[in-house]
Parts: sequence; structure tokens; C-alpha cells
Amino acid sequence: MERTLMSDLIRWKADPERKPLVIRGARQCGKTYLMKEFGGRCYDDMAYFNFEEENISGFFDEDLKVDRIVRVLGIHRSKAISEDTLIVFDEIQEFPRATTSLKYFCEDGHYDIICAGSLLGLNLRNLRLWWEKSRSSQCIPCHSKNF
Repeated sequence: MERTLMSDLIRWKADPERKPLVIRGARQCGKTYLMKEFGGRCYDDMAYFNFEEENISGFFDEDLKVDRIVRVLGIHRSKAISEDTLIVFDEIQEFPRATTSLKYFCEDGHYDIICAGSLLGLNLRNLRLWWEKSRSSQCIPCHSKNF
């Protein structure tokens, strides 16, 4: 199934000045499917991390240095993360330090990063810390345009 947001993601990847991308939407509207499908189609490697299922929030407690975060995430997944890897943070909404790290990923500029969080838990107060350093897209449930 082709989601209408897929073309937006492809344009985002082609933008040489791309910023970390935040996909917002209600629960169960296809954010995870969209990110995984995009990563599989458009990247040779995708590092997928789900904050609700994996104990990785502590990786952001020490400092927010991108090189250190990428190194420990690579160790966690048992495979190094290169600059050609798409990094996906799913269900990031309840982890303010991870959310804040997007600012530093943007300033570093070496990694493509997409994250998603449901609107039910999205903490907008924390998002304002880096909002100008990211891009956001809204994911809605499938509609007739997707078929």
C-alpha cells in the first residue's frame, strides 16, 4: 500500500539541508509502518529503535553528544551506525532528553533521523526546545487516496 506521505519522505531525503523529521499522528494510524517502509526502500541500512519496547532512554541521560549516542545505539543493536543509515526513533513522545537530542542531530548534520510519537502523549512543551531545528509531518489514517 502506498501512503501519500511516502512522496514527502522521498522529497525530505533529497533535500541537502534536511532536518530531523517528526511524524505526528494518533495511535495506530500507520506511522511505524510508514517509517519502516521508507527505510527499507530508500536506505541500505535502517536503525529502528522503539522507546516503548526497548530500554534505551538511559542512552540520553549522560550527555547529548551525537557521536556518543550513535556509538551506544550501534552497540545496542550489534551493528555500527554509519552516516548512510536511517535512524528511526519510534514512540519518542515520553522521553524529553531523546526529543531534545534531535536539536543536536540537526546541528551535527551527519545523520538522517526520523522519529514518531502519538498525539496522545506528545509533550509539546519539550518539543519547543528544538522545533526550529526539525521538520514535522502529520500522519493520518489511510483514506481512499492510498488505494
